[in-house]
Amino acid sequence: MIEVLLTLLAILGAIIASYTDIKKGIIPNALTMPLIIIGIVGSILTGSLYPCIKGLIMIFIVGYFFWILGGWSAGDVKEFLFIAALIPRYPEFLKKYFSPTLPSYPFVLTVFINTFLAVFPIILGYAFYLSIKKRIFGRFLEPLRDAGKIARSVLIFGLAYATILTLLGYEIDVIQYIITVFLFSLLFHLFWNSMKILRTEALQEEIPISLLREGDVLAEEIYLIGDKVVRDNRSLSEKFKEIMKNPDILKEDKNKKIIANTKAAGVEKKEIEILRKLVDEGKLEDRIRIKKSTPFAPAILAGLVISLFFGDILTMIKL
Repeated sequence: MIEVLLTLLAILGAIIASYTDIKKGIIPNALTMPLIIIGIVGSILTGSLYPCIKGLIMIFIVGYFFWILGGWSAGDVKEFLFIAALIPRYPEFLKKYFSPTLPSYPFVLTVFINTFLAVFPIILGYAFYLSIKKRIFGRFLEPLRDAGKIARSVLIFGLAYATILTLLGYEIDVIQYIITVFLFSLLFHLFWNSMKILRTEALQEEIPISLLREGDVLAEEIYLIGDKVVRDNRSLSEKFKEIMKNPDILKEDKNKKIIANTKAAGVEKKEIEILRKLVDEGKLEDRIRIKKSTPFAPAILAGLVISLFFGDILTMIKL
């Protein structure tokens, strides 16, 4: 009975989080924190404290990493945390109605994986639509023109896939293996490129710095090198590639005085004041790119529902 109530609470919490994320752009602590506490207490009562703590730790590490990268808000991380607390492992009562594919790792990681698998076709389809609408279809297909990069990806993914299958004790079907690795490599590059298209064409807008509000998430970094103000709108992957090509860039970074960056928590009041002062002094143009609010909670809800119905999709297709 307790397991049923906790599962229903998780679903209801995810529905409410989706509503508030779409309506107000936030997932309130008043929702997430009580559900995390209720989940931990429920896990103690049902003897599931160890898988609960294990799931909380694992999703916190993954969530914190994505939060640092600016991909998630703190609310998204907390939503995964309350799911980890309320449903530490797949609910036993649901096995009477469904035949889910279940892996050895915590249930919340299944929700995490399924969430991204659910989002994948949406991102790909929207990027395709934008590329047609804005007449940049060449950019959409750009990854397919680099045969060398695809070949390297096939090799890397192929080795990783073979290692995973071997460790899990699966026999390798050569034909299925080749098709899977090749398709995954192509889709991976199309997906990554689609993210870039959405980042520049749909998920950002330019506004005057005079209209910048506390909490707005910047799409570019503003910093000083000496008296020179520098704008940096490179993505994390672009910065990483440049560092790999020229490690000396890290030494140059020590001379930077960051005024405002792209952290997920958003720009602070004191940072806005400095930016406006630079505008008044004529050192910075009165414009800045910010990220548009993109609700992620509905995707988490979709991932949760898929996980409860089918289990772990990645395990199901043996990827």
